[in-house]
Amino acid sequence: MKILIGTNNEGKLREFAKALEKIGIETVSPKELGVDFDPPETGETFEENARSKALAWAKKTQLPTLVDDSGLMIDFLNGKPGVHSKRFFPGSDKDRNKKILELMNSLSEAERSARYICSLVFIDLKNGIEEITEGICEGKIDEKETGENGFS
Repeated sequence: MKILIGTNNEGKLREFAKALEKIGIETVSPKELGVDFDPPETGETFEENARSKALAWAKKTQLPTLVDDSGLMIDFLNGKPGVHSKRFFPGSDKDRNKKILELMNSLSEAERSARYICSLVFIDLKNGIEEITEGICEGKIDEKETGENGFS
C-alpha cells in the first residue's frame, strides 16, 4: 500500500516513512508528487485541524492520506500555545521555546505542567475509510532548553 503523508515538513516526512516502512507501507510526499499545497489550519482542536488537512490532501491527490496536527498545551498559559503552536510567537522553534521560557521564568516546578497532544487522521476516500486517533504526553516545562531537539 502507498499512502501520502500530508505535510511539507521534511522532518515529519522522514519520521513517518521510517515508522511505516517497518510494517510494509510505502509513503509518498507532496514534493515527490509535484504538489505545492498547504491546507489551512482553521480548527479549534488538533483533531479538527488534522481531519480538515487530511481531507484536503486526500481530495487533492486522490491517495490514501495520513496527517497529523500536534502541539504543546501549557497550563500556566491557559492551554496556549495549543493549536497555534507554530503561530504562537513569530520566528523559529528556538525563538518560540525561548519565549515560553521567558514567560515561565519565575514559576516553581509545580506550576510548570504541560502536555503534548498529537492527533493523527487517516483518510482513504476510495475505500470510505476514516480513522482518527489522539495521543497525549503529560509533562512539565523545564527551566531551560536542553538537548539538540528543544525541550527534553
